[in-house]
Amino acid sequence: MIVALALVLVALWPHPDSLSSSRLEVAGDTVRLVMRCQVLSLLEVVDGLDADGDGVVTTPEVHARGDAILDYVAEHYRLTTGSDRDMLGGRRLAPRPVGVRHLPDGVEGALGYRKGAVDIELDFVGDGPLRDLAIESSLFLDTSPEHFDIAPVVWPDGASRTFTLDARTPRGRSDPAGRGAFAAFVTLGWRHILSGWDHLAFLAALLLATRSARGLLGVITAFTVAHSVTLALSTLGYVHLGPRADLVEAAIALSVAYVAAETLLFPRTVRARWPEAVLFGQVVALGIVHEA
Repeated sequence: MIVALALVLVALWPHPDSLSSSRLEVAGDTVRLVMRCQVLSLLEVVDGLDADGDGVVTTPEVHARGDAILDYVAEHYRLTTGSDRDMLGGRRLAPRPVGVRHLPDGVEGALGYRKGAVDIELDFVGDGPLRDLAIESSLFLDTSPEHFDIAPVVWPDGASRTFTLDARTPRGRSDPAGRGAFAAFVTLGWRHILSGWDHLAFLAALLLATRSARGLLGVITAFTVAHSVTLALSTLGYVHLGPRADLVEAAIALSVAYVAAETLLFPRTVRARWPEAVLFGQVVALGIVHEA
């Protein structure tokens, strides 16, 4: 009875030397993750790994719970591409299981891994060639808060960077081309434009009333400049909406209605439309500030 209790405590007690080592190799649209972690760490998170309860995990037991092991790693090891330098945004890569391999205690390669080790392989697949990669790991932190993972990222041209992921620093980002935040923000801005039906409707009404290429350029430029300047002033703390912030949403709707009505009622009127574009660019920017 005492021996059985001791085995249970060894299996469940968070061990201070909990560790894993990963290698991420990027090739085209795929990242191959090869991870080696302790059997003790897996015992704490994968039910039924020690099927016979004898305190020793065997190769057949690892293979029997191979799918559960792969599912756990896929859930707690996230890879993202297309994020900015603060690791915001981006697209998560889809994990695909490859396989597991058991290294019993005392076997070459299991040195330093108490009770043996398990090699885990997963492919993470994107929707195009990968140019940057963000890693986020929460492996074993619920059961072993001091767990850490040493993770080198290797790119096709040989460039590499190694991360130590733990509870204090669970995330890292590798960007060998130095893409930085610019492209990510351009992408976010483009999505914002395409999803903003209010300003798309406003601009459509203005463009329908515009009679020349010069007027068209003026409308687009005025809206963009006013929109950007107002957002920048708000970010820097110079613009505050105060208690009447809800009126901004009503102003956006009224602006669209006004331009549409004027275009329909006075279709032959020819005049500069950029003043309305400036005003509405500011109003829409205030609406974004309000939502934020």
